[in-house]
Amino acid sequence: MLLVQNTITPLSEKIKSIVLLPEPKSLAQANRFIGGLSWYRKFIPQFASIAAPIHAITNLSKTQRYKFKWGDDQSQSFYDLKKVLTSRPLMLDFPDDTQPILLSTDASKVGLGGILYQEINDVKRILYYYSELLSSPQKRFHPIELEALAIFKCIT
Repeated sequence: MLLVQNTITPLSEKIKSIVLLPEPKSLAQANRFIGGLSWYRKFIPQFASIAAPIHAITNLSKTQRYKFKWGDDQSQSFYDLKKVLTSRPLMLDFPDDTQPILLSTDASKVGLGGILYQEINDVKRILYYYSELLSSPQKRFHPIELEALAIFKCIT
């Protein structure tokens, strides 16, 4: 991680090592890819939604490893995640203690997320991105409950 002028950014060689990974052919390779990206999720808006197809096949128990199947959805997710890593600067700002901190959240039937940020001189400064997929029981929540859950998850 690189600290420059009140910002934090991942080291470019770490990003490059992820971008150079070939498409996974096994569960272990898929787990390595998604595990390697997990630290960067705070830099990526809607990370959980983008990574959902890969998570769907990597959350297999040891007895179900034979069910691993890398398909078109996982391939698209794989390339979308690589694109996000390289298409814009991955950078988070440090908070300015003299300014208010704002939280914007959203929830859907797939996942929820939020952005912690500050607006300073009409510039939005991102402090943190948060996202997660919903569990099966959470998918049955009423929309207002999902919005409340998004707020709760983002502030805890």
